[in-house]
Amino acid sequence: MKPAKILLRISSIKAFFALFLFLPVICNLPCAYASPRATITLEHTRISLKKSFDVVITVAWQGNADDYIIVPPQPDYPEKILQQSSSFFSSTSHATYALSYRYSLVAQEKGTFTINPVEIKYWSKGSDKESTLLTDEVSFEVVTFAFWNDTVQLVAISLAVLITAGIIITAIIRKKRGGSPEQHGLADKSPHSRHQSAVNKLEECRQSKIKGDYQGFYQCALAVVKNLEPEDGSFCDTLAAAAEKVHFGGYRPTAQETDMLLRKIEKMVAAATSDKAALEREYAQYCE
Repeated sequence: MKPAKILLRISSIKAFFALFLFLPVICNLPCAYASPRATITLEHTRISLKKSFDVVITVAWQGNADDYIIVPPQPDYPEKILQQSSSFFSSTSHATYALSYRYSLVAQEKGTFTINPVEIKYWSKGSDKESTLLTDEVSFEVVTFAFWNDTVQLVAISLAVLITAGIIITAIIRKKRGGSPEQHGLADKSPHSRHQSAVNKLEECRQSKIKGDYQGFYQCALAVVKNLEPEDGSFCDTLAAAAEKVHFGGYRPTAQETDMLLRKIEKMVAAATSDKAALEREYAQYCE
């Protein structure tokens, strides 16, 4: 065998073993734009009748806050399970960004219930292609009295009362020493409260659309946009004019018009609630 062929075979064998040795490292490299994943969790699986309990839907991905735009999900609840309120929060850990949506529910009847898989719409950065996620289904049992759950709630309430009392006492002492935080210009002006109002109004907007309440639909849509404070004020003016046209002119928009409008404000809310960095920058302005 010629020396050149021998050297070629030796080089090929070395390359093969090098690939074999480094393959685990290559496979474990983090993906900066891994697709979002959705999970749904219950606070408890045994719930007391007519007592509030929470369901949390979390959408997480590896990367930055603005890599994806997530539309706030809306679970489809079983009959006799009512939603009282909703909220959202974001977090970052080990290069993973997460959006969590918390829904406060109450059961009006005993029995075993199941929340079907929840569909979540999202867009990747710089793309107009709509994608969807699907959570698992969750089940729970509603009983007259879930002892452990209610005991924990009583402890939590007691702690909350103590903390509230401490805050009140601290405020009184601070006021006696020279003024409240509001007098020093430190009142809470966080954009989070406005964005939370936008999420709540978006849900009212959806319900008005389902009921065929076009006046309520446009009023809620206008409230959503005002809470988001877009740079382009013309959209607010357009919505206000449309609301007046529906209210005073008896105009009935088409299903296509309401669908397009709802999708547009869903994307606006999703963009506002997904961009944690922007929220922190805006909030920092009020802390200087």
